[in-house]
Amino acid sequence: MKSHRGDFYRMLRRVIDDACLWRVFFLSGGLYFNFICPLDKWIKMVQEPGITACPDVCFADEEKEIIMGRAFARLVGI
Repeated sequence: MKSHRGDFYRMLRRVIDDACLWRVFFLSGGLYFNFICPLDKWIKMVQEPGITACPDVCFADEEKEIIMGRAFARLVGI
């Protein structure tokens, strides 16, 4: 997974910028993605982006919080 981290971060940044941050959810039910990378590693990749993997892309703490649960909580009203 390390070799593709930069691509992952660039794609995530583009989705946030193009689709609206509040429409980006981190979901854990994707069997395909869980097969490629265990859930705990996906979570860590979003919460603690590797600066060296992609120095041209960054995420604010608030953006990470929204992706990791606040957006979904707002959607379902909790």
